[in-house]
Amino acid sequence: MNPFTGKRKSGQRPKKRRFNGNQHCKSGNVSQESSHVSTKGISSTSEPAQTSASRRKLDLKSSSVPFTSTFEGNIIFDKALLFSFLEDNLCCKVCTGRVSISDKRVAGLSSLKSIECNACKIQVSTRNSKLLGPKKNIPEINRRITYAMRSVGQGLEGMKTFCGIMDLNPPVSQNSYELICRRVNAASKNVAIQSMIHAKL
Repeated sequence: MNPFTGKRKSGQRPKKRRFNGNQHCKSGNVSQESSHVSTKGISSTSEPAQTSASRRKLDLKSSSVPFTSTFEGNIIFDKALLFSFLEDNLCCKVCTGRVSISDKRVAGLSSLKSIECNACKIQVSTRNSKLLGPKKNIPEINRRITYAMRSVGQGLEGMKTFCGIMDLNPPVSQNSYELICRRVNAASKNVAIQSMIHAKL
């Protein structure tokens, strides 16, 4: 008769088999499981526990852009919205009076912004673009848009179409456009020559 099918006598209850581990774990590591989870494979940074190993191996510094508090670059804005906002929230630093803002086109996309106090008539002005050249009289924005349109295969006519659709000021004249193209071509040639020289080294 099978001993497991018969009745067990009183006081002869078999002892429970002690767990000594299996192929997936070793004895003595069960109690330390929590400590291993918190120390193995997880960095000391504040990344969440659900972060994958591939994500932790990525070098974020190689693609990060350093933060700067300065205002750089160009933007496109609606002049009516911006100027009305500034007029409603700015005041003269001399008499704290209300101000008026005007915009005067200078050349191409370059324009002159003026702020005038309605009370004391003090006026200050600034341009919407940096000025280049020894005399600081060449608007950078006109060179940038010329170079940008040439980079996508467009010329002065394409620039006029773009400015018209975007409701921007008309671009530079034909003579100014040709002068800018010569400047851009000369600069591109110098960069290409320097690049080929460094490639030989």
